[in-house]
Amino acid sequence: MRKPRVKTAKTDDNKTAILDGLADGKSLREICRSPGMPAVSTVLRWCGEDLEWQEQYARAREAGSDAMAEDIQAIADGIAHATDAVEVNAARLQIDARKWLLAKRQPKKYGEKVDLNLGNQQADTGPVQFEFKIVK
Repeated sequence: MRKPRVKTAKTDDNKTAILDGLADGKSLREICRSPGMPAVSTVLRWCGEDLEWQEQYARAREAGSDAMAEDIQAIADGIAHATDAVEVNAARLQIDARKWLLAKRQPKKYGEKVDLNLGNQQADTGPVQFEFKIVK
Protein backbone atom coordinates (compact mmCIF):
# COMPACT_ATOMS: atom_id res chain seq x y z
CA MET A 1 0.00 0.00 0.00
CA ARG A 2 1.26 3.47 -0.87
CA LYS A 3 2.05 5.99 1.80
CA PRO A 4 -0.12 9.10 1.72
CA ARG A 5 1.72 12.05 0.18
CA VAL A 6 2.25 15.26 2.04
CA LYS A 7 1.10 18.22 -0.03
CA THR A 8 4.18 19.89 -1.47
CA ALA A 9 4.32 23.54 -2.45
CA LYS A 10 5.75 24.62 -5.77
CA THR A 11 8.97 26.12 -4.45
CA ASP A 12 11.83 27.35 -6.59
CA ASP A 13 14.00 24.51 -5.26
CA ASN A 14 11.42 21.88 -6.22
CA LYS A 15 10.88 23.42 -9.63
CA THR A 16 14.62 23.57 -10.31
CA ALA A 17 15.14 19.97 -9.16
CA ILE A 18 12.29 18.75 -11.37
CA LEU A 19 13.45 20.66 -14.45
CA ASP A 20 17.08 19.62 -13.94
CA GLY A 21 16.09 15.98 -13.52
CA LEU A 22 13.93 16.02 -16.63
CA ALA A 23 16.70 17.71 -18.63
CA ASP A 24 19.10 14.96 -17.50
CA GLY A 25 16.76 12.35 -18.97
CA LYS A 26 15.20 11.11 -15.73
CA SER A 27 11.53 10.19 -15.64
CA LEU A 28 9.12 12.40 -13.75
CA ARG A 29 8.14 9.38 -11.64
CA GLU A 30 11.79 8.85 -10.65
CA ILE A 31 12.22 12.51 -9.73
CA CYS A 32 9.03 12.61 -7.67
CA ARG A 33 10.08 9.56 -5.62
CA SER A 34 12.80 11.68 -3.98
CA PRO A 35 12.07 12.94 -0.46
CA GLY A 36 10.37 16.32 -0.33
CA MET A 37 9.24 16.19 -3.95
CA PRO A 38 5.61 16.51 -5.00
CA ALA A 39 3.55 13.69 -6.49
CA VAL A 40 3.56 13.19 -10.26
CA SER A 41 -0.09 14.27 -10.42
CA THR A 42 0.79 17.52 -8.63
CA VAL A 43 3.50 18.37 -11.15
CA LEU A 44 1.16 17.62 -14.05
CA ARG A 45 -1.51 19.78 -12.44
CA TRP A 46 1.02 22.63 -12.25
CA CYS A 47 1.46 22.28 -16.01
CA GLY A 48 -2.25 22.84 -16.52
CA GLU A 49 -2.37 25.83 -14.20
CA ASP A 50 0.80 27.75 -15.10
CA LEU A 51 1.75 28.46 -18.73
CA GLU A 52 5.29 29.56 -17.86
CA TRP A 53 5.86 26.33 -15.91
CA GLN A 54 4.33 24.36 -18.81
CA GLU A 55 6.85 25.88 -21.24
CA GLN A 56 9.78 25.23 -18.91
CA TYR A 57 8.59 21.65 -18.39
CA ALA A 58 8.31 21.07 -22.17
CA ARG A 59 11.84 22.48 -22.77
CA ALA A 60 13.25 20.28 -19.99
CA ARG A 61 11.50 17.22 -21.48
CA GLU A 62 13.01 18.02 -24.89
CA ALA A 63 16.47 18.37 -23.37
CA GLY A 64 15.89 15.08 -21.56
CA SER A 65 15.12 13.38 -24.86
CA ASP A 66 18.41 14.65 -26.25
CA ALA A 67 20.18 13.33 -23.13
CA MET A 68 18.50 9.97 -23.66
CA ALA A 69 19.75 9.92 -27.27
CA GLU A 70 23.26 10.51 -25.93
CA ASP A 71 22.72 7.63 -23.48
CA ILE A 72 22.02 5.37 -26.46
CA GLN A 73 25.38 6.25 -27.93
CA ALA A 74 27.13 5.68 -24.59
CA ILE A 75 25.48 2.28 -24.16
CA ALA A 76 26.48 1.23 -27.67
CA ASP A 77 30.05 2.48 -27.21
CA GLY A 78 30.31 0.79 -23.82
CA ILE A 79 29.34 -2.62 -25.19
CA ALA A 80 31.49 -2.45 -28.33
CA HIS A 81 34.10 -4.92 -27.09
CA ALA A 82 31.77 -7.27 -25.21
CA THR A 83 31.95 -10.97 -25.97
CA ASP A 84 29.17 -12.13 -23.66
CA ALA A 85 25.83 -12.54 -25.48
CA VAL A 86 23.87 -11.74 -22.32
CA GLU A 87 25.60 -8.34 -22.00
CA VAL A 88 25.06 -7.57 -25.67
CA ASN A 89 21.35 -8.48 -25.49
CA ALA A 90 20.89 -6.43 -22.32
CA ALA A 91 22.45 -3.42 -24.04
CA ARG A 92 20.27 -4.02 -27.11
CA LEU A 93 17.17 -4.04 -24.89
CA GLN A 94 18.24 -0.77 -23.21
CA ILE A 95 18.85 0.85 -26.57
CA ASP A 96 15.60 -0.39 -28.12
CA ALA A 97 13.54 0.80 -25.15
CA ARG A 98 15.10 4.25 -25.33
CA LYS A 99 14.64 4.44 -29.11
CA TRP A 100 10.97 3.51 -28.76
CA LEU A 101 10.42 6.09 -26.04
CA LEU A 102 12.18 8.80 -28.06
CA ALA A 103 10.09 7.99 -31.13
CA LYS A 104 6.92 8.37 -29.05
CA ARG A 105 7.99 11.54 -27.26
CA GLN A 106 9.39 13.36 -30.29
CA PRO A 107 8.26 11.60 -33.47
CA LYS A 108 9.38 14.42 -35.78
CA LYS A 109 12.92 14.31 -34.44
CA TYR A 110 13.42 10.67 -33.44
CA GLY A 111 10.61 8.77 -35.18
CA GLU A 112 10.81 6.64 -38.28
CA LYS A 113 10.82 8.62 -41.49
CA VAL A 114 7.87 7.79 -43.74
CA ASP A 115 8.53 7.76 -47.49
CA LEU A 116 5.39 8.75 -49.36
CA ASN A 117 6.82 8.10 -52.82
CA LEU A 118 4.88 5.54 -54.84
CA GLY A 119 7.25 3.36 -56.84
CA ASN A 120 9.21 5.51 -59.28
CA GLN A 121 6.85 8.47 -58.94
CA GLN A 122 7.92 11.52 -57.04
CA ALA A 123 5.64 12.65 -54.21
CA ASP A 124 5.06 16.05 -55.85
CA THR A 125 3.96 14.79 -59.31
CA GLY A 126 0.29 15.40 -58.64
CA PRO A 127 -2.64 13.17 -57.81
CA VAL A 128 -2.42 9.41 -58.02
CA GLN A 129 -4.55 7.93 -60.80
CA PHE A 130 -6.25 4.54 -60.57
CA GLU A 131 -7.75 2.43 -63.33
CA PHE A 132 -10.57 0.04 -62.53
CA LYS A 133 -11.90 -2.73 -64.75
CA ILE A 134 -15.20 -4.48 -64.16
CA VAL A 135 -14.90 -8.20 -64.78
CA LYS A 136 -18.06 -10.29 -65.27
